[in-house]
Amino acid sequence: NLLLNGCSGIAVGMATNIPPHNLGELVDGLIALIDKPNLPDEKLWALIPGPDFPTGGEIVDTKGIEDAYRTGRGVIPVRGVTRVEHLRTGKRRKTKPAIVITELPFQVNKAAWIEKVADLVNQGKIDGIGDIRDESDREGMRVVIELKRDGNPQELLRQLYKQTSLQQNFGVILLTLVNNKPCQLSLREVLEEFLQFREQTLTRRYTDELEQAQRRIHLVEGLLAALNQLDEVIDILRNAPDGTTAKGTLQERLGISESQSDSILAMPLRRLTGLERQKLETEHQELQEQIAQLELLLRDRHELLKTLKKDLRALKRKFNDDRRTRIRPLTETEPAKTSSKSTTPASPVLDVQPNTIPQDAVIEITRKRAICWHSPPPKQKKAKKPDDLVIFRAPIQKRTELITVTESGKAYPVAVADIPSSGSRTTPLIQLLPSSVQNKREGTLSHFFVPQNLQAHFLVLMTEKGRIKRLAGTELEGLTNRGAQLIKIKADDALQYIGWTTEKEQVLIATSAGRVVRFPVDDQQMPIMGRTAQGNQATRVRVNEQIVGCATVKKQQEVMIVTQQGYAKRLQLDTLRQVSRGDIGTQAIQFRKKSDHLVGILPCPALDAEVPVITSNNRVLYFPVQSVQQWAKDGYGDRVLKLESGEVLREVVADGIL
Repeated sequence: NLLLNGCSGIAVGMATNIPPHNLGELVDGLIALIDKPNLPDEKLWALIPGPDFPTGGEIVDTKGIEDAYRTGRGVIPVRGVTRVEHLRTGKRRKTKPAIVITELPFQVNKAAWIEKVADLVNQGKIDGIGDIRDESDREGMRVVIELKRDGNPQELLRQLYKQTSLQQNFGVILLTLVNNKPCQLSLREVLEEFLQFREQTLTRRYTDELEQAQRRIHLVEGLLAALNQLDEVIDILRNAPDGTTAKGTLQERLGISESQSDSILAMPLRRLTGLERQKLETEHQELQEQIAQLELLLRDRHELLKTLKKDLRALKRKFNDDRRTRIRPLTETEPAKTSSKSTTPASPVLDVQPNTIPQDAVIEITRKRAICWHSPPPKQKKAKKPDDLVIFRAPIQKRTELITVTESGKAYPVAVADIPSSGSRTTPLIQLLPSSVQNKREGTLSHFFVPQNLQAHFLVLMTEKGRIKRLAGTELEGLTNRGAQLIKIKADDALQYIGWTTEKEQVLIATSAGRVVRFPVDDQQMPIMGRTAQGNQATRVRVNEQIVGCATVKKQQEVMIVTQQGYAKRLQLDTLRQVSRGDIGTQAIQFRKKSDHLVGILPCPALDAEVPVITSNNRVLYFPVQSVQQWAKDGYGDRVLKLESGEVLREVVADGIL
């Protein structure tokens, strides 16, 4: 908080003055120190190039930043942001120069500054100003200084920098209390103290969580022991004259502790049902996993630091903002208002390069897994070849990372800044992933930006053999280049589907025989599992039958299914019977030919959309959604595509809908 928010204060014989900094840059610096404690100062300063004031402005000399970060004391010159405009005057459309101030240095009051400039003009200390007015509004600051006819904007700026607070020095003093003793620290030392504090905090937190989990699992084991010997427990309770006697007898005959016996006596009768027993067994398993994870964190400092990095990255994703204060070295031709020490040309390490990707750009990934960004976004076109189909398209906005999942179920972050533009050479997505992934020659299956309100979103993952699981969205927080395994896949299986869902949606799984299994996203049918879990069996797959697709839909949404022979139909969700996970489901279509079978299922797109498919002849065809009628579950559907002799549909590209 000292570096993030900044602070200032004066005490007896000492003072502190710490400027605010950018959250994202601080997180990057902290993570770099965790990964490389001996990181050179120059590389640390490249990650944290300088203060970031909330009012913006410009830092025009980086030597003061270097002094402050190395020794804990330095002088940083900050000036307002100005530009010269030519304003039209009169009916002849003549123009005259004006200086427009859009940002003032930190802690400079706009009204007081304007009043100060007016006083200096009246006293004759500043010459060349014809008028000054405040045109600020909700869109931001705008102070206009009109020059006289013979006024020189650069000369006037020199006077304003020298005589007003349009440029002023920020004296940095990194004086803090360390173990209740005042110490002047360097930037590295401040960050190291914070990391040490966070490590101690996490250790205390995980120790407390471990104690709570151990107490709870002790009680759960007692309840399970009672359920395993239910007849004996009932006999003890029936024959005991009072609670104290029953408690002692339970401890003696079941070999349990006093707290466990108290828990058994307090257990309501509904806990004796099979469902409650299953919940206890599930809780026991989860507690075992939690205890093992907490013990690992407390035992292995490396794992603890990984958790700390995960927390830092989550903080950055949630609250990070673009840098407001620009940093550039002072040129020889610019006026200075600092001592000679603070105007020394700066090291190029501290220069800040702005992000070159416009915020209105969109990212596109083709079926060939080529990636690029476009600005302005182009109009979507039909693809002529399967490899040219766009399977992912999303605006960048303020996002910094794209998540990609490989065929083995491992998720990796891709920095948006590393994605090339559409004007450059086509870049395979695999080249932006770690070398370990490139060496495996492994393809990518899914690509997405993490949604907002991550706590309410879950990932649904399904394999070709029908294993399905629900993963908490928060498991994607803090991804590093090492990646994170999202699901454990057997050697004879492969990942087939990944999608986002919420607890209010339904899961639909379709097989080649035309069966559709529908069940809700809830704790009973799809319990949340850890990243190492394989998942549960979604449905029973018969001989010569394969799972061809999965979709998550809202209860009011329609579903579309497509067959190999080019038939399609829309179904109301209510026509598909809701069953339990593992059931055989509902026959959702009747085939006109015995050789036909289902090739895809997807949430019904908008009526003006077009759905792309790939045929066995490697052709890309599109059919309009409005040509597909709504049918009952025993209907054949509509013929929506004309295929060549012997040609069949091979794939429905649900991610490429236009």
